[in-house]
Amino acid sequence: MATLKDIADKSGYSIATVSRVLSNDQSLSVTDQTRKKIYEIAAQLNYRRKIVRPEVKNIVFLYWLTDVEELEDIYFKTMRKNIERIANDYHVNLSVLKVKEGIESVPQNTEGFIAVGSFLKAELEYLHTITPNGVFLDATPDPEYDSVRPDLVGTTKNAIKYLRELGHEKIGFIGGTYFNPDTKENEPDIREVTFREEMQKKRSYG
Repeated sequence: MATLKDIADKSGYSIATVSRVLSNDQSLSVTDQTRKKIYEIAAQLNYRRKIVRPEVKNIVFLYWLTDVEELEDIYFKTMRKNIERIANDYHVNLSVLKVKEGIESVPQNTEGFIAVGSFLKAELEYLHTITPNGVFLDATPDPEYDSVRPDLVGTTKNAIKYLRELGHEKIGFIGGTYFNPDTKENEPDIREVTFREEMQKKRSYG
C-alpha cells in the first residue's frame, strides 16, 4: 500500500506538503499545479483513493426560486440542502446565487453550474456566453445542457395503473401548474396532461 513518503518521493515535495494537500488544507500556500500533481500521483499509487478529492472551484449553484416559492414547496428546500451538503462532502467550492440577484451576477470565471428553477430564454442565452458546462435539475429548458429529472410521465401512468389494479375507476388528480417565466402564464403540469390523457382513454374521468 502506498504511503505519504512514496508520494513525496515521486512528486518531489515534502511529506508535510503532501499530507496537507491530500487533507485539502486550504491554508497551505501552494499553486494549483502543485496540488494537481500531488493528487494525480496519489491516484496513480492508489493512495486512499476513496477519500482523496481535489477541491473543485468556480462552480455556481443557480437557485432560481424566491424565498416564498421555497416555503411553499419543501421539495426544493430539501433539494437545495442536499446539494450544498454533497458539494461540501466532495470539496466542491459552490457559490449559491438566487433569482433576486439576477443572471448577471454569475461570475465570468464560472466553469460550470447546477441550476434549479425556471429560467427565461434570455437568461439561458446569457449562460451560454459564460460556460458550456451546466446541469439542470428537475427541468430540461435547454437541450445543449445536461439535465436530471424524474420520469413524471411514467410515474403518473404507473400510479393510475396501480389504482386501477386495486379496482378504482373514479380517480382524481391534485396538483399545481407550471409558471412559464417567458409568457408569465401558468401552464398545465405534464403530470396533469398525462393524467387527463390516460383517463380519457378509458372515458372514466369527470
